[in-house]
Amino acid sequence: MPKKHKRSYRHLNQADRDRLQALRDEGVRQKEIAKILKVDPATISREIKRNRRKYRKKRNIKNKNARYEAGVAEHKAYERRKYAKYQGKNINENRDLRKYIIKKLKKYWNPDEIAGRMKKDNEPFYASKTAIYEWLRTVYGQRWCPYLYSRRYHKKKRGPKKPKRHMIPHRIGIEYRPLGAANRSRYGHYEGDAMVSAKKTASKTAYFCQVFDGGQFLYNKVMAKIFVTRKIPDAGITKLKSAVYEVEVNPEDRVLTKDELIKHIKRIKPDAVLALLTDKLDADVFEVASAQKPTVKIFANMAVGFDNMDVEAAKKAGIMVSNTPGVLTDTVAEHTFALMLAIAHRVSEADRFSRAGKYHGWEPMMLLGTDVSKKTLGILGLGRIGSRVAHHAAKGFDMKVLYYDVKRNEEFEKEFSAQFCQMVVDVLQKSDFVSIHVPLLPTTKHLLNAETFKMMKPTAYLINTSRGQVIDEKALAEALKNGVIKGAAIDVFENEPAIDPDLIGLENIILTPHIASATEETRAKMAELAAENIIAALSGKEPPNLVK
Repeated sequence: MPKKHKRSYRHLNQADRDRLQALRDEGVRQKEIAKILKVDPATISREIKRNRRKYRKKRNIKNKNARYEAGVAEHKAYERRKYAKYQGKNINENRDLRKYIIKKLKKYWNPDEIAGRMKKDNEPFYASKTAIYEWLRTVYGQRWCPYLYSRRYHKKKRGPKKPKRHMIPHRIGIEYRPLGAANRSRYGHYEGDAMVSAKKTASKTAYFCQVFDGGQFLYNKVMAKIFVTRKIPDAGITKLKSAVYEVEVNPEDRVLTKDELIKHIKRIKPDAVLALLTDKLDADVFEVASAQKPTVKIFANMAVGFDNMDVEAAKKAGIMVSNTPGVLTDTVAEHTFALMLAIAHRVSEADRFSRAGKYHGWEPMMLLGTDVSKKTLGILGLGRIGSRVAHHAAKGFDMKVLYYDVKRNEEFEKEFSAQFCQMVVDVLQKSDFVSIHVPLLPTTKHLLNAETFKMMKPTAYLINTSRGQVIDEKALAEALKNGVIKGAAIDVFENEPAIDPDLIGLENIILTPHIASATEETRAKMAELAAENIIAALSGKEPPNLVK
């Protein structure tokens, strides 16, 4: 039996492979390709299988890379979700993250390096370098920045210098203890951005405190000083102390004279002053506050108005001024309506009548008053308080609302069916009740005087809860005596705390001692808002209620 012919295999060169691929693309059969290339069919078959294996391998590698990239993207998305709550302002919510930052500050103390190290350590939290930097600025204020970017800590030969304990930011600890005289002699302290020697510090009062976390000492912290010109609700004091400030309140519960206020500022050298509307802050006060070191950065007025301050003088001295608007709107509006109802129904007069023993039984004509419902209310000054008074009048008593303001408010007119008057005279002539809510400006001083009273109805009532100098009190007394208007109810006076004697003797006027905002809730909110303005200013931010 003859032997089978052994097939001969020959590897194709690159030119043959290219030609093979071209012929296959044209649809030529394998046997015909073998004849054209002058090789046996087995070689062609082997080469085709080899190409298939090569393609399959490339396809697998491509799929593997795609799966890897998808996994990486999924992991990054997971990390973003996992670390989202630790970005930016939420650093304060994670104690472990704060402790990690403080720990690394002692070695790396640069936000970029700390953020990078955090990833390398595979910590279960993360904060970007921008978030860390902003947090440090927030908790430590402007004092931290010069030491972060100071050139003397970035010399190439020496490298970055390790910060000292009292250069590390604060407010991560739980407990704050005043630093005693013995320890003050060991450390220096800051006045502004300048370092004061330890010897000089030892002779001073407690200027900074020790911060403890779980009983473990962390660092020393500079304490800013706040002077409060008179006793205020505890909510404001507590907020300042919780921000680790040294707060000193005027021990005498009375209004300070200008000389006394200047004396306290020179003695205490505060970083901020929380003032009241009874404090007269003029150019002399701001000059003293800006001349000393450290300078007073802000005067926070615990009031809506700021006519007790010379704002232009404060700007020239580089001192910020703030007020507390918004929080007392509802309270003052309620008091305004209380005065309106009391004067219309002769409540105070009836109270005095009863206490004097004059009541001997019901009489049909005794102490007749005036209805408030469905009457016309005229509002001078449509700010927050004026708008709220209009709300009570229109929604609660079906009153027709007229208003005068420097700006027309068409949305307000649609909501309350109110009518805009271009002149004050138009409001006075048509209103049964006139409520004043304008700020004290040169143009509004004595806005209500002898001439304007004559323009009002003889049955009209006047209510004032804005500023006393808006009304000429002498002219008001004459108008009430002579029946030019029927009555008045005022909460503020032209020369507070003095009240015109002619007004005191009248029966058709109600006098309240500037208590329109005097509720426990509102005064506490005012104190807190004033404290927030101070905290923002000392943290290097713009106060939320900065007077510009």
